[in-house]
Amino acid sequence: MNHIQRHLHSHLPDEHLPGDSVVRQIARVVESAPRSLAVSSVEEELDYGQLHSRAIALAEDLKSAGVVPGDLVALCVPRSTDCVVGALGILSVGAGYVALDPRQPDARLRFAVQDSSARALVAFPDVAARLDWVDPIEPPRTWCAPVDCEAVSAEAAVSAETFSTRPTDAAYVVYTSGSTGEPKGVVAEHGGLLNLIDWHKRSFELTSNDRCTLIASPGFDAAVWELWPALTAGASLHVVPSGLENDPVRLRDWLVSERVSVCFVPTPSQNR
Repeated sequence: MNHIQRHLHSHLPDEHLPGDSVVRQIARVVESAPRSLAVSSVEEELDYGQLHSRAIALAEDLKSAGVVPGDLVALCVPRSTDCVVGALGILSVGAGYVALDPRQPDARLRFAVQDSSARALVAFPDVAARLDWVDPIEPPRTWCAPVDCEAVSAEAAVSAETFSTRPTDAAYVVYTSGSTGEPKGVVAEHGGLLNLIDWHKRSFELTSNDRCTLIASPGFDAAVWELWPALTAGASLHVVPSGLENDPVRLRDWLVSERVSVCFVPTPSQNR
């Protein structure tokens, strides 16, 4: 039985242009500032043109695998530039992403992929191998790894989205901890996500000059607060290196060195 429930962020009433979406807001940033820094990690940096090119290349790969608007696609990639590319690529094909953290137990990840009826999985090969199974009833799912290519130019990327996103379409799914039973998938819709983005940007006066962090687990709803407000504002997103989220002193020093201006601090770090 499917455990997915609908959830709407209700910080603000819907006041958006018809058909507006996260993808189209980021595309406008690509048009105006393609060489501005979008995502930075210890491994690499991507400007907005590169980020969007990779995302659209992944979207084309997903289309070829049979993913269509309205589908759900599992995203099980560590906190990284690839995770950002994966989320944007899934949204760019009109699908919603099921946010998963590959550090979680295989059984929990497998449950979420099956329970959500994900059409495909975006993951590195080793993670995909952990989650593969034989289902005698459902047809085999398609495993799609994040792509690393510049096959799509920034100019082509800005016009790649041809579908019309509705406010009630699923943007992403997160699963509860399951501490009181089986985990439950909670769907956030595009209208609610845009409301959350607007609220965040207004409340924190976010601009393209800001340097923001991505510190939350990919499977935690707080990652949404960090990811989409920053990118739709044209700000830069700085991926916190693994391990620093549990070391307040090293985290503080890293924030200073990266000149971060907006940061979400996890509760465990606040209590140290």
